Amino acid sequence: MTERATTTREPTLPTGIGGPLSPEQQHQLADAYAALLPRSDRIADDISVQLLDVEERWYAEHPERAAELRASTRAHIRSGIERLAGMPDSGTRSIDLWRETGRRRAQQGVPMSVVLSAYSMGTRALWEALLEVGQQREIPATVLLHAGHLLWAGLDVQNQVLRESY
Repeated sequence: MTERATTTREPTLPTGIGGPLSPEQQHQLADAYAALLPRSDRIADDISVQLLDVEERWYAEHPERAAELRASTRAHIRSGIERLAGMPDSGTRSIDLWRETGRRRAQQGVPMSVVLSAYSMGTRALWEALLEVGQQREIPATVLLHAGHLLWAGLDVQNQVLRESY
């Protein structure tokens, strides 16, 4: 049996499409993400409820998993918003959360497809919340398109890290 090689370099997040944003556009986007921070627990709880609904069989018989899922989702969403808003890490790097989640879910026997689906739900929830804030703040569509590209391309990086740590 051959061992699967793992990468040793840190994955990098993408830089977006259409070239870099102007300083003003970067500021608009950072402010929009920062505006999501007070809603981060609600966003995370909505994701958790949806996950527990869709993937009930992996959590119903293990209430401790459901509690851990909720706490983990809250940490992921808060960390993601802080990173996207350009705020300093609040103690834990996002990549470390992704790695730990991959390891924990593998130990718990939660299928990788369920874990990857959770990250897709989280990305979708952040994207929808950002669009809402962007509309309220009249952020240009090109800036939101750039942000969407970063979010969805970032999901690819998350999935890579999860697969390697699972």
